[in-house]
Amino acid sequence: MPTYIQQVAKWARNIKISFNDQKSKVMLITRKKTNNKQDFKIFLNNKKLQQEDMIKYLGITTDRRFNFNEHIDNITGKFHKDHPRPVKVSQN
Repeated sequence: MPTYIQQVAKWARNIKISFNDQKSKVMLITRKKTNNKQDFKIFLNNKKLQQEDMIKYLGITTDRRFNFNEHIDNITGKFHKDHPRPVKVSQN
């Protein structure tokens, strides 16, 4: 029985689109509070996909618990870099 990824690959070949195995990543999304990293062996074009704990997609960063804290930190960091707080100077 073909796996889902094989079915998607077959569908893509039929409509003449291809997936770049160098840019494709795999990430397990779960709400479980476990630190055990499960190693998945998922292949695309006969190459094992790299497993990540955090992925940036369409400019939005999310982690394996579907948490956006890293994205928010990146955006606020960029804002503070471009808009530094004014320094209050005392006159004596």
